[in-house]
Amino acid sequence: APEPVLKPYAPGDSVSIGEPNRGYLADGVQLDATDHMHTRPKRNWGTQEAVNAIRTAVEAVNARFPDGTQKLVIGDLSLPGGGRFPPHKSHQSGRDADIGYYVKTAEPTRLMRVNANTMDVPRTWTFVESLLADGKVQFLFIDYRLQRALYNHAHEVENVSKAQLAKWFSYPKARVVRGIPIRHLRGHADHMHVRFFTPQATANFKGYVAHHGPDVLKPVPVHYRVRKGDSLNRISRKFRLNIKQLRQMNRFKRKRTRLRPGQKLVVGWRRPTLPGIDKAKSAEPAKKALANKLK
Repeated sequence: APEPVLKPYAPGDSVSIGEPNRGYLADGVQLDATDHMHTRPKRNWGTQEAVNAIRTAVEAVNARFPDGTQKLVIGDLSLPGGGRFPPHKSHQSGRDADIGYYVKTAEPTRLMRVNANTMDVPRTWTFVESLLADGKVQFLFIDYRLQRALYNHAHEVENVSKAQLAKWFSYPKARVVRGIPIRHLRGHADHMHVRFFTPQATANFKGYVAHHGPDVLKPVPVHYRVRKGDSLNRISRKFRLNIKQLRQMNRFKRKRTRLRPGQKLVVGWRRPTLPGIDKAKSAEPAKKALANKLK
C-alpha cells in the first residue's frame, strides 16, 4: 500500500495515544447508528480513520447488495476518552472494533454466533475486502472455520488469486505470519476483531502534546486518607498493591513507618482529563468507581 499523506495536527483532530492495550483517545469520533448498522451508544468511539473505514465498508456492502441487506451489528470500539474498557484487554486508543457478521437468518440486534452455513458469505466478504483495501488493517481476528468459507468464496466466486489471498489469510495453513492480517483467535465466531493502523491519528500525538503542553499526559496521583487502625499492609491489599510499591509511591525510606489518621497517601495514578473529551462522559464513571473503592 502507498505511504499515507499525513497532514499537520490541528486542534480537534482525533488522536490515538499510546498502545491499544495501554492508551487513550483524544477528540474521538462517534460511530453513529444508521439505516445500515446497529451501534452501541457510549461504547462506539474511535479515531476518524477507523470510523471512516467501517462506514465505507458498510456502504460498500449496501451499494453492491441494495436489496435485502440487513443492518450490520457493530460491537464495542472505545470509550469516549479511551483508556481501560473491561472486559477488553485492548480497545483503549480508538483503533479496535468488534464487528458482527452478516447473516442469512433474521436480522440480529446483537453480536450473534454464526457458522459457515448461517453467515452471509458474499456480504461479509465484501465488507472484509473493503476493510483490507489500502492497507488500513493491522489484523482481523476471524474464526478459522469462517475464514475457510470466506477464502473459498473469494477464490471461487470473486476470482481473487491464491497469491493475493495468501497475503491476507492465515487459512489454510493456520499460520500467523507478520503482515498477514486475517488470523484465527478463539472466541471470534460471533464477531471479528479489527485493529486499524490509523497513521494520521497516531502521528497527531506529537502535535497534540506540542499544542497542549507536555503536562497534558502527566499522570495524576490518586490519594487515600489514612483511618484509625490502618496499616501499610491493609492499605496495600485494599488497592491491590504490594508494600514495596506503596512505599515507593510515597517515598517512604524507613522500613518501620508509622501512619497517622488523616495522613494522605498516594495509592495509584490516573490519567489527567484530556482536552477535547466530554468531561461529563469521560470523568463520571471514573469518579463513581473511585468513590466506591474509597468507601
